[in-house]
Amino acid sequence: AAAWDDGASAATRDAMVAQLRAAAMPADVVALAESCDRCFELGAEYVNPLPAWRAGGEASVLLGDAAHAMPPFLGQGTNQAIQDAACLADKLVAMVEGDLADVDAALAAYESDRKAAVARLGFNSVVLGAVETLAPEGFRDAFFRTTAALGVAKMVFLDGATPKV
Repeated sequence: AAAWDDGASAATRDAMVAQLRAAAMPADVVALAESCDRCFELGAEYVNPLPAWRAGGEASVLLGDAAHAMPPFLGQGTNQAIQDAACLADKLVAMVEGDLADVDAALAAYESDRKAAVARLGFNSVVLGAVETLAPEGFRDAFFRTTAALGVAKMVFLDGATPKV
């Protein structure tokens, strides 16, 4: 094994190949996966955004994926982290200017302002990911054709792209 490989890469590859075979993927796809010598499990995680992003009395708060990681199906990870940072900065400025009482109030205001938007995007990303990766092909294609024709797809994607700060 290469100096960088602790054996985890081979185990990850073997698990990936087993999943591909179980999904009845084409032989050339399985063969390509078998030929890989560096494999990483990155995962597409979802973090429930509803629990508190801060601990009372602490001058710290989570933002971005630490607070609300979502699957990549809307491509919103970086966008939402930037919006979190802008919102948090606005709240800290408001505190310095006397519009918010203290750091705890600024952090609470940031969390309150951002939570609903990221919860909605996270839910949409989970639903789209399930349709894209788990639904039968005919259903998936009909779903996306119908949502596109009705303007729903555009609304969902624009919702994620529209700043909420």
